[in-house]
Amino acid sequence: MKQIQYVSGGIDLLDRISPLWEQLNSYHKTHSIHFKGKYGNLSFQSRKENLLKKSLQSDLHIILATDAASNEDLGYCIASLSVDRIGEIDSLFVIASFRSYGIGKQLMEQSLNWLTTHSPKKIIIGVSTDNHEALSFYTHFGFFPCITLLEQPPDHAKTNTLL
Repeated sequence: MKQIQYVSGGIDLLDRISPLWEQLNSYHKTHSIHFKGKYGNLSFQSRKENLLKKSLQSDLHIILATDAASNEDLGYCIASLSVDRIGEIDSLFVIASFRSYGIGKQLMEQSLNWLTTHSPKKIIIGVSTDNHEALSFYTHFGFFPCITLLEQPPDHAKTNTLL
């Protein structure tokens, strides 16, 4: 059994999550039905810039799961708390071959504990509609769909036909 270590920090850990985020983005490109192009156009650099901007107006907390023996990063979770006290799980990913070790559960629990100590008004998570595994996973932590936000894919042919 692997010995997993958890490292907590802030934006100083962003560069370490890059290869893991790339795997997450690849997952979305593969599984998205309508937004493959959207994920294909994303880069870690743009995601990092967005998180850095967000950190100027929010508390940002990153937890990395690492294999103690090999020092390989296996997963991460990014959580944030806005100035209006809205907590968010911004991103969570665990390498597929390590998902049976309870790493995702530990990352979520630590992130939720961090958020709870800051007394958020509410905690939210944005999940791609096509990510059924994640939707199921998050229900174990008391998260359920609240609204469905529809978005038109950028490559959708726009027509001006009126009914």
